[in-house]
Amino acid sequence: PDRAQTVSVPVLRYADLVAGFAPDAIMMDIEGGELDFLRHADLAGITTFVAEFHRDIYGREGMQECRRLLTAQGLTLDDDHSRPGVHVWKR
Repeated sequence: PDRAQTVSVPVLRYADLVAGFAPDAIMMDIEGGELDFLRHADLAGITTFVAEFHRDIYGREGMQECRRLLTAQGLTLDDDHSRPGVHVWKR
């Protein structure tokens, strides 16, 4: 039996969060929303970015775009601490 439910959750814009709180690390698992987040987020103050990436949701091209977006913001993939599907990026 399918027990999935639709739920509503409050939303806080990342730019608003950063304005009031200066994070230096992000850990996220937003089930395929990572690519959209990276397209719009300013990661200037972030030194560590950890995310579960969902290639099955946004494909090879989306994974390549995630890599380009993170690299463009000055972050480098940390292969020593990354695992399949979960990548660690450092400044």
